[in-house]
Amino acid sequence: MSTRSVYFIETTSSKQRHLLCRVVEFFYEARRKTQVVVDSSTGARNLDQLLWTFSEESFVPHRILTAGADQELVEPVVITVGSFPLDGFDHLVCDSSVELDFMKRYRLAVHFVFKDDVDRKQESRLLWLACGEKNVGRFHIPHDVVDREWPDFFKLT
Repeated sequence: MSTRSVYFIETTSSKQRHLLCRVVEFFYEARRKTQVVVDSSTGARNLDQLLWTFSEESFVPHRILTAGADQELVEPVVITVGSFPLDGFDHLVCDSSVELDFMKRYRLAVHFVFKDDVDRKQESRLLWLACGEKNVGRFHIPHDVVDREWPDFFKLT
């Protein structure tokens, strides 16, 4: 399976985790099996807690999975520490740096562009260029569009 698109969503460091939860919730409600990649066990636990508490109106069934663990998954959302593929998952949300070759396994990937972090912003620019070079669809979602047009900017099929 190849990526149809990578969404580059602008945000700030302080708002990224809440926005990530909104994205995951949207995919869950659209019945998309979603993998969220984090860079550490601490990050996974923090995100796990946030998915339980970020909204009083909803619940997103999820679990944390580490490499080598039993991958018999019934949860529609899985948080992984690091990048390893999961069978049957077609949406990817990146809470940490993820290589484009890994993203290309998914129909849709979300990458957050940090407006207030120079190093992460440069990483996003390089990923944007790599998508263009490898003919991977890419969409830029400016910070001011996120709330105004949420979630209409996603093209789900």
